Amino acid sequence: MLFPRMLNISWGDNSEYWVWNSRPDSSRLDISKLNPGVNYEVVFRVMLKYPSIGWDVPVNLRLVLPDGQELVHEEDFGTKPESEWIDIHVGYFTTPPLHPNRGKKKISFSLF
Repeated sequence: MLFPRMLNISWGDNSEYWVWNSRPDSSRLDISKLNPGVNYEVVFRVMLKYPSIGWDVPVNLRLVLPDGQELVHEEDFGTKPESEWIDIHVGYFTTPPLHPNRGKKKISFSLF
């Protein structure tokens, strides 16, 4: 699990657009400890607070895999409930199998 402070969030430092809530159960995950050859799911866990302004148009979710393949789809936040945690599915990826010459592999994901 990656938490918001580890992400690059547009206007993340502007309290007019983003509020940083502290969660006592938060921690950080070193991605080098992911098991090789395992399927993982990328999900944004979000809560829209009233008034949630600007979410009346669909947003794009993107997952870029280590081989450069991009998985993109739209999500309509205007139909999502407010004031409760919801999971927004981005996509799945599989970590590369263990190999002695395995270099660093990266994925990237975004909500825009």
